Amino acid sequence: MKFSNMAVAGFAMFSMVFGAGNIVFPLILGRDFTTSSWYAIMGWGLTAVIIPVLGYFCALLFFGDVKRFWKPLERVPVIGKHLPIICMSILMCICGPFGTLARSVTIAFESVYVSMPIDKVVFNLIFCLVAAILAWNPGKVVQLIGVIFTPLKFGGVVIVAACAMYFGGSFSDMPQCTAGVGDVMMHGAAMGYQTMDLIAGVMFGASIFAYIKKAVGEGASTIDLLKFSTIACIICGLTFLTTYIFLVFCGAMYSNELVGCASAGLFPEIARISMGQFASCCVSIIIAACCLATNIATSSAFTDFIYKEICKEKVNRQVLLVATCAITFGCSLLGFEAICNILGAVLKVVYPLLIVFVLYRTVQYFACKMYNEN
Repeated sequence: MKFSNMAVAGFAMFSMVFGAGNIVFPLILGRDFTTSSWYAIMGWGLTAVIIPVLGYFCALLFFGDVKRFWKPLERVPVIGKHLPIICMSILMCICGPFGTLARSVTIAFESVYVSMPIDKVVFNLIFCLVAAILAWNPGKVVQLIGVIFTPLKFGGVVIVAACAMYFGGSFSDMPQCTAGVGDVMMHGAAMGYQTMDLIAGVMFGASIFAYIKKAVGEGASTIDLLKFSTIACIICGLTFLTTYIFLVFCGAMYSNELVGCASAGLFPEIARISMGQFASCCVSIIIAACCLATNIATSSAFTDFIYKEICKEKVNRQVLLVATCAITFGCSLLGFEAICNILGAVLKVVYPLLIVFVLYRTVQYFACKMYNEN
């Protein structure tokens, strides 16, 4: 087992779920809670780092097999036989073209529009076409994201944030945070909840496991697969945490300058203040790349689900991918606020239930292992 392969898997996990919201929300935390940023990071880390990574880990425990993951639901009376596919369909629609996919396109547009005004319909159409082209070959998605997009996203975000902290802003000028420690941590946790990365982690388990199985080699034992998955998840979690720490403190240092700034424009504005207009354009491109990487992975996962579970491989996958991107384009024209309002109503019910189920399945897996060994 090569560490480089584990790193690619871990970085791919990071890039698959790290979108523009993962940049914007930590900046908001830093801006709003300034001197209490560490407490905000603690709350945020629980729901935006630990829980999503746990989602990945739990999915990998069941070899990325969504049917095995949802199998306990089959014991529910009357509707149990159909409940797993119903749950999967709901989650896929939330993260698919009717929800997260469409939202990522609108965020990409808004971030680019700050520095480079462009027609919304034209931009959204081009964005969806590029995502479809890059998701065309499902076997290359993990490697593409892990090798190409992660350096751009992780390196770009951290370097820009570090430079912004070095060239401008000051911890001494930050306004004092008057909120209590508990309130700050709770707010951080609630904001991390909005990333919906747990759903994405469960969704992308199959794609990540396919790469892990190939990297470990045929005939690998369950222990080897578990070790590989564990290290990859740790790398993913550390990459998340490092990026978020830089972003939160970057937002805190520029809290005075960011008052009244639109959420999508926070990072470009920090870059403009600290390094000039060119840096602001670069940040807009980085945010668009974050959205594109997430869009590629999600489009591929959603298409594979429809192809295998709904259409039973009777419809060409590429046709379904094009349809997915076409629906994404149509929904993206609704606008960011409308999409978020729809998602918010659904997530209030779905997300807590998913957290409980993931925790249950993880504990159940290791409890069964211990029981069988004894």
